[in-house]
Amino acid sequence: GGSAIPDGNGDYGVAFAKTLWEVQKVKELANAQRLSYGVAAILLIHGEADASSATYKAQLLQYWIDKNADIKAITGQQRDIPILISQQHSCPPNTNIRPESSQAVHELALEYPDRFIVMPKYHFAYKDESPYYYGLHLLPHSERRLGEQAAHVLDRYYKGLTNSLYPTSATILGN
Repeated sequence: GGSAIPDGNGDYGVAFAKTLWEVQKVKELANAQRLSYGVAAILLIHGEADASSATYKAQLLQYWIDKNADIKAITGQQRDIPILISQQHSCPPNTNIRPESSQAVHELALEYPDRFIVMPKYHFAYKDESPYYYGLHLLPHSERRLGEQAAHVLDRYYKGLTNSLYPTSATILGN
């Protein structure tokens, strides 16, 4: 798996290792053509398994530190690599589970605005999954739009115009 939560041995899983393998292979191809190569961003699409993890914030920060260092060691680039995170609410309705991971992502974006960039996702079309409408999995055309949005956000980031999406205020209404 590609979880931001390492297993008991500190291993992030197959996806982390495959990313580093791909970065190495592209670097080799670039070198063969005498081209420069660097990684512009790390894209993280959050999984539901981590939704209620009380340690997600620390583990996500460590994930960024590890992945950033490993990629920079391969590419030789000096600048830190930002992580683009899709905005999520990972808990099905009516479960009374607090989305710890959503809060962690929000806090990291406020504490490290140059590293953690949260992209909005609420305006995309989601699959309707029985027995509940979870609002978790995007329809295929929305997944493409999320990729386009990531490119737009990254362009703004490198122009110094980036801001994460986060609430400026909150009000409780009703129950």
